[in-house]
Amino acid sequence: MLSKVFTRRRMIFYRAMPISADEIRNGDYLTPSLKFAREHAITSSVYHEEDYGVFVVVMGKDEAEEASNPGEYIYKGLGKKARLVGIAKYDDNYADSQYQRVRLGSKEYLSPRQTRLALLVKMANLSKNFSLKHKPN
Repeated sequence: MLSKVFTRRRMIFYRAMPISADEIRNGDYLTPSLKFAREHAITSSVYHEEDYGVFVVVMGKDEAEEASNPGEYIYKGLGKKARLVGIAKYDDNYADSQYQRVRLGSKEYLSPRQTRLALLVKMANLSKNFSLKHKPN
């Protein structure tokens, strides 16, 4: 049920897709679970023998509908920019893939201690009262 997923006006969703992509299209499957998208990127990377990315997009309730697969939703709308958050790097020598986080929107790898929370909050615009650059009155 969409009302259980959308606890706010807008929510963050993820999609595994080829690293060359940068937007979601009408009919694309999305998930609110980063873990699900990460595992899908790894298996797709191995199957297609190429690097796959995990992308993040912020959506409103009117832009999604439930898919037949539990935990997945279908995007309904025009092309929408998505930001890269991780890469499943394919290793041809071992026919395997390993996931690595990247700086939001780039292919630069993050250390495990770095966070993207502030960038995601800014991108999501979840609250009008929150600002990364606080201006005193």
